[in-house]
Order: sequence, then C-alpha cells, then structure tokens
Amino acid sequence: MRRAFFALLLLAAPLSARPAAAEWRSEPMVFFDKDKQFHFHTSMVATVATAEFLKYRGMGPWRATLLSGFLWGSAGVLKEFALDRHVSSGDLHADALGVATGMGFEFCYRF
Repeated sequence: MRRAFFALLLLAAPLSARPAAAEWRSEPMVFFDKDKQFHFHTSMVATVATAEFLKYRGMGPWRATLLSGFLWGSAGVLKEFALDRHVSSGDLHADALGVATGMGFEFCYRF
C-alpha cells in the first residue's frame, strides 16, 4: 500500500510544476482533426501493445489490461497538464477514447 501511495505522489508531482500561464481550453471533440486522431490511435495502440507485453511477461490478462489502461490514461493526462501550455479538453477526450478502445479490444478479443 505504501508503494502505491508513493507511486501516485510521483505521478501527481508534475501537475504542481506546470507553468503558471497554462490555460484550460474547452474545445469540441472534432474527431476528423489530425491531432485528435493522433491522440486516439497512439493511446489505443500503446494500450494494446503494453497489455500484450505484460501478458507475454507472465501477468494475468485482467491485471495486464487494467494496468496498461491506467498507465496510458495517466500518461495522457500528465502530458496535457505538465507539458502543454494550453490544456485541450478535446485531446483528453481522444486519449480517453483511445485507452477505452484498446482495453475493449483486449477484453473482447484477446482473452
């Protein structure tokens, strides 16, 4: 339990260090935008690839899929809040849909 707490602290640390000029942009989810497609496909492929790798290394399918989804969902959120100057709600939606699609693929087809 202590390790999980420290891992969450390390994941949350970049959120407090984001630039003061970062703004929240609420934009519509236009899926035909190339940036949104890039976010969606990157999250989906990374989730599936990581889950497959974890299963190959001996982790159970449920645990591998959930851990992979958590890792790439966290990576998308951290990237938006810690690295981007303008936080885009459309990018976060595309990341979430990509992770959910990758996890759905793993749960439906790879078990």
